[in-house]
Amino acid sequence: MSMQEKSELEILSDNLIIAFFRFKRMMANRHGSQNNLDKTCHGLKNSEIMTLFRLKHFEENYPDGISVSELSDSMEVRPPSVTSVITVLEQKNMVQRCMDLKDRRKIRIKLTEAGNQFIENNKKKVFFGVKGLVEHLGPEKSKQLADLINETDNYFSSVTTNK
Repeated sequence: MSMQEKSELEILSDNLIIAFFRFKRMMANRHGSQNNLDKTCHGLKNSEIMTLFRLKHFEENYPDGISVSELSDSMEVRPPSVTSVITVLEQKNMVQRCMDLKDRRKIRIKLTEAGNQFIENNKKKVFFGVKGLVEHLGPEKSKQLADLINETDNYFSSVTTNK
């Protein structure tokens, strides 16, 4: 089928597929650059790093710590996946489990001093590249890109959930 015979929908779909592959390659290259993070004595995996940054993000709203279910909901992963990452981070003294003061059946997760120190040592390195992209795209396109990525993720999550 020649380009002229393809419908606009097929052409747009082809362009999106190519863009997704380029985005995937770009993100894989960015993950490789995370080797610049200060992993001294920690040997952290990307999932562990993401969890630490997520915990830091919720620290203000959850001063007593966040539950595994709340954390897994925010990360859109299943609780057992988060639990296994938390167990590793706890063994590395990056997080601690605390009993919920209001409901003793619940366990809350908090960053330790070592976890907070890791975040502080690496925050600038993680956000530097994104800041450059925001400056390159400008505020309007940056917001539009974030909205489109989130909307795309929501779409594919709903399609996967409904199967």
